[in-house]
Amino acid sequence: MNLIFLFSFSTVLLSTNAISSVSYQYFLNGERVTDQEKIEQLLEKYPHLRPSGSKNTSFQRPLMTSSSDGKSVQESLASTTPAKKVISSKLKIRPPKRVLIRPPAKPENETTVQNLQKLVASSSTGPPASEGVLSLPNTVKEFITEQHNSFRKQVAKGLVPGQPRASAMNELIWSDAIAENASKWAAGCAFEHTPSGYYCGMLGFSSVGENLAVSTVSPRVDSSSEEALKDAFRRALNGFFIEHKDFRHSDRYCNPGKKCGHYTQMVVDSTLMVGCGIAVCNNGIQGFIPGRRSHLIVCNYIPGNNIKNRPPYETKPKNCPSNRPHRKDDLCTGHGPNYQTCEDSRKSCKTWKEEGKCDLCNNPFQKFMSENCAQTCGYC
Repeated sequence: MNLIFLFSFSTVLLSTNAISSVSYQYFLNGERVTDQEKIEQLLEKYPHLRPSGSKNTSFQRPLMTSSSDGKSVQESLASTTPAKKVISSKLKIRPPKRVLIRPPAKPENETTVQNLQKLVASSSTGPPASEGVLSLPNTVKEFITEQHNSFRKQVAKGLVPGQPRASAMNELIWSDAIAENASKWAAGCAFEHTPSGYYCGMLGFSSVGENLAVSTVSPRVDSSSEEALKDAFRRALNGFFIEHKDFRHSDRYCNPGKKCGHYTQMVVDSTLMVGCGIAVCNNGIQGFIPGRRSHLIVCNYIPGNNIKNRPPYETKPKNCPSNRPHRKDDLCTGHGPNYQTCEDSRKSCKTWKEEGKCDLCNNPFQKFMSENCAQTCGYC
């Protein structure tokens, strides 16, 4: 038989007189005992639990809350006596015979990233609930785009240690359509990539790249503020780019046991557009730290073209592509004619369409068809 008692304590100062009040509650095997006669019997049997110097067993309902770590917290009780100043204390009470299973603690604002080469296994319980997708103001969209282009510019200038200079690196522009789809996936609060073909056909492209990042966030942080949003994306994008240290451009592999797919996705020279979304997952993120408030960031790139065993960018001298015809500060920029024009340049386009060569997904002919049969395939 377990006898447990909890007490609440408050001190009230009136002028120069200090008045202290103590009240007690008694629990037998986890159930509160309120019968006075029963309590006296228990105290006679367990005299060491009786308040010293008094037999007063008056009762007052304590204010109990549950903290984030599952422990009960005793809050100070309000006094009914008028007071000029109230000094209160908080006591942590250990719940009887309760076992808590917690994941390993990780430091605040620790950021983890995951790329397309390695997925986190899904939990059978499903993803935790999302606190919500955060709306990105234009200033944050511009910040994300500028950060990407700043990294790409470093590669184009040959300023990244251990990496060769890119000869025709496209400047990225922001796409709200891409960002909207990224936000929808982020809302699921699952640290795993989209299924194969999930984005296929977006904006007429068959290849869509994806980078994910998760980060714990303090409950005290207003995640929707511009400062917090920029900080979250800054840490995520830096985490992607720092992988250049583990990418070997010579043989197109990552260093053993290391990741580099986020970096290569960021610096694919043929990519034209980027869009990102962020969600705050109040109950944690499946595949990361369940139960701890976190960010999930999803960035998508069109076209993705981050293909294993292929270099992310060309190093031999070449002109900028027609859809980014001008070179400015070592990036290919401008608004040249897009290769997806509403014209057919081949007579056999209709025949090829009947053969299924216009399909956007899992189609090795898609790029050729988009360049030569855009009108017949309905790409524009």
